[in-house]
This record gives sequence, C-alpha cells and structure tokens, in this order.
Amino acid sequence: MIRTPKFIVSALLILAMGAYVAFNGKAQKLSKVKTQEEYWADTGLTAQPLEELLQEGSCKSSEHYFLACMNAVLTVAQKYGFDVSHEGHVVPLSKSASQITTEKQLLAPWKAFISTQKTVPAFPFLEVWKELAGKASKKGQLSLAVGVGMNGFLSVFRDPHTYLLPADFYNEVVAKANHKSISVGIVMGRDDKHYFIKKVLENSSAQAAGLKKGDVLVSVGPQRADGLTPYQLGDALKGDEGSTLKMTVLRQGKVQFVSLIRSEKTLPAVSSQVIEGIKPVGVLTINKFAVDTCSQTRATLQSLEMQDIRGLLLDLRDNPGGQMEEAACVVSLFIGPGKKIYQVKSLVDGAEEEPVFGHETQAYKGPVAVLINSGSASASEIVAGALQDYKRAVLVGEKSFGKGSFQEGELWSKNDKVAIFQTKGFYYLPSGRTPQMTGLEPDVKVNFKDRFALREEDQFLNPLRAPSLKDIAAPAAKKATDLSACIDFEEEFLPPEDPEMKEGHRVLNCRNIAEWGQ
Repeated sequence: MIRTPKFIVSALLILAMGAYVAFNGKAQKLSKVKTQEEYWADTGLTAQPLEELLQEGSCKSSEHYFLACMNAVLTVAQKYGFDVSHEGHVVPLSKSASQITTEKQLLAPWKAFISTQKTVPAFPFLEVWKELAGKASKKGQLSLAVGVGMNGFLSVFRDPHTYLLPADFYNEVVAKANHKSISVGIVMGRDDKHYFIKKVLENSSAQAAGLKKGDVLVSVGPQRADGLTPYQLGDALKGDEGSTLKMTVLRQGKVQFVSLIRSEKTLPAVSSQVIEGIKPVGVLTINKFAVDTCSQTRATLQSLEMQDIRGLLLDLRDNPGGQMEEAACVVSLFIGPGKKIYQVKSLVDGAEEEPVFGHETQAYKGPVAVLINSGSASASEIVAGALQDYKRAVLVGEKSFGKGSFQEGELWSKNDKVAIFQTKGFYYLPSGRTPQMTGLEPDVKVNFKDRFALREEDQFLNPLRAPSLKDIAAPAAKKATDLSACIDFEEEFLPPEDPEMKEGHRVLNCRNIAEWGQ
C-alpha cells in the first residue's frame, strides 16, 4: 500500500491548490518524456466505467448522486472549453464561466437549480458525456477524459481525495524525487482578474528565461491569458522540446516580453541558496516529498553549514506534499530522534492510533523560520506543524491548505494499469491537532497578493472533516507574534518580489523568536 496525498489530475484543481504547472510537452521521437495524456492513453481506459455511473436512474436517485454525475461531465466539459446548459446542451464556455476555478463554484448553480425542483430532475448525462467523449477522441484523449470524469464523480460522491491515476505516472513521475520533464516550471496563482507567477522552479525553462515571482501573465503565445481557463492555460504552455514559447508579463507596472525554450529538465525536489550579508542565511527549498528527499535535505543542510550560515529559511511554499515517511525523516533532522512526529488515525472502526517517531540524528541546530502559504499541503503541513508544535521553528507566511487525510493506493479492479487512491484516515500532529480543513496558522502572517488562495474548505463541495482524537485537549490559542523589536537590515540582498522571504529573514534577526527550541 502507498500512502500519498491526492495528486490532483484536474488542471482546474491543480491551479486552485497552487500546485505545479508541470505540463509536459507533446510526444515526439527525440523526447523520452511522456505527457500525462500519453500515460492515460497507455492505460487503455475505456468509457464503460464512467458510463455505468452516469445512468439516468442512478444519477436522479439522490441530490448527492446527481451532483456527482454533474461534476463528472462539467469537469470534462471545462477541460475542452465547453459548458453544459440546464437543458443538457454542450455550449461554448462563456467568459464568466471560464473564471470558475473550484468545484464548489462549478456546482453552485446546479445546487440552486435542484432546490427549485420538487424532485431530483432527470438529466441526459449519458448523451452529454458521449458528445464530450467525441471531442476528446478527436484529440486522441478519450482515456484522459474518462479519468477526468471519473475523478470529478469520485470527488463529490466519495470525497475530494479519492481518485484514479495511471499507475506508471505515479511510479515514474509523482513518487520520483527528480523526474525529467519538459515543463515550463512555474506555479501559477490567480487574483480576481489575472494569472500571476507564485513560484519559479529551479533549473526550469522559466528560470532560464528570467521569469520572476509576482509577474502578471498578460499573454501566452497569441492568446490573452486572462480569458483562459486553467485547462486552456495548460494547453497554451505545452509544446515540443526545443520549441519557443513567447510570453508577455507585467512586472512592477512595466511590460516584459519573454521567450523561453522548452527543454527537457530535471526539476529538483530539494534546492538551496545563501542570502549573503553580515549574518548569512541559508534558504532550503523542498518542492515535494519524494524518495530520497530526506537524504537530499541532510546533505543540503551539511553544505549550508559549511558556508557558515547564521539561520535557515525552510521554504515549503506551494509544496503539495508527498511521501509521509520522508516528511517524518526531515522533521527529525531538526529535532533529533525519538520524538513523535505525527500519529495516524484510521477510519477502520476499532483501529488504534499509530504514532510515528523520527529516527534521524539532528543535522541542524541553528534558528529556523518555515515559509508556508495556501499551497503548502499534506506532508509539508506535517513538517511545518511538527516544528511549530516543538517550538523548533517560527512559521511565516499565510494559512496553509488544510490537508491532513491520507490515501492508500492499489491497482483498480476495472483496469490494472490504473491505480485508485482511497482515503483511509487522518494525520495528527504531536499536539493532537490535525491540519485537515483547518490548515496551519503562521506565527507571523504575510499576505501575498494571491486572493485566489483557496484551501480545502474553500474549493470542494464536500470537504473532509477529521474526527477529534480522544483524551487530547485542543492546543491553546496562539498570541500574535510581535516583531516590533526585530532588526531590519541587509534589504539589498533580498528579492523585492518576495515579501514572505523578507519577513522570514527579519524573523531570523529576532533573538527571542528565532531561537525557539534550540
């Protein structure tokens, strides 16, 4: 069994989470990198499992089932630039509908529609699906469309984190620490008008082209960005290895024209840098928790200490999680062995809580500030929350995503090339709290401009709520952290577009805060 956070297949939800916009290039003879569409195509998944779910009698059996069927067809429709009318017609996506970015928004008008009916209405789900399937088939993407539709259905009918994924895609991409990709290498956010860059990944085409955090996306190729759906934006970013992508961005009020070359890159799970100055500060960024992330983190900490750093910024922003064993290992690098990192509560009746302890020797003893944001989820929330519970680090940034559930993967009975990940329980921090739905509140709040910072409770129709652990009192309410006595200096060494990093750096100059847990 594999315990893993949900790797959200729908580009709609990927953008909502702030997860990677790692859209691989199209297949070609010179490139060994496979696209997600190719992984789905290799499964040979047919429409039969979805069509069995979309039968009229089943879909109108309850409001809950109706909305699950509706989410299935709507997510597929949005992927291909369409919407579905109340009369059951597939229609072009309007500009207002293209701005919908969450499941809750997508289904809101349908919930209202049902409320005006005396009974759950009949609806031609199968006919709508078959029309959409025809459009997907013309692109050679039928299996992908079935996967998107199945995951849309499961998100509402079961829970937001039960989903299907090509087994090879999980093994070759999701679980690998440093997989190769022809990705642009950016994490996107959105405010009420524009897409903008939340993060540029190291060693990416975007970094090589000079794109920066905070850049507002004006156009991608010939298309204006503000009218694109997340799916359409993903398609616009795709291309063959070696091809050129022209983009226009707005940076600090000035228009910038950028050309980037799509090339096969290895995007690292762990990277680092040093902010020079009187008190050099190390920045250790963990992009995801995959195999060997902990050993890479240990080696990186050793390298940073050799550079005589006086403090550490652990950057977990837009880290969607990954393997929890690696997360526990990383925590112990900061607090030493023998301490509980988290405990697991299974949904199986009568199952006992399962504590997990760290076993690594402490590798870094200096002051630590952890950077988090709304895209910090699952394993990254466990790392940040455990360090906060032990007062080993100060959390800086904004409230995290709020995913404390875990899924176990197994091959799907209907297709052995597809894995199904099902929610089996929840994670709890040493204090007894869980990040599920609540997220982590930072000690020092920094609000970036991302008004699109949607979390578990904001985006799903039926978000998961975790049960409370028995005999463990809720942690006391935290007081606001006072930075009035902190020292401000060396601003010239800090990136002006990164307010969270600047505030984290400031925290490391506050002796009464930054030496927690030392």
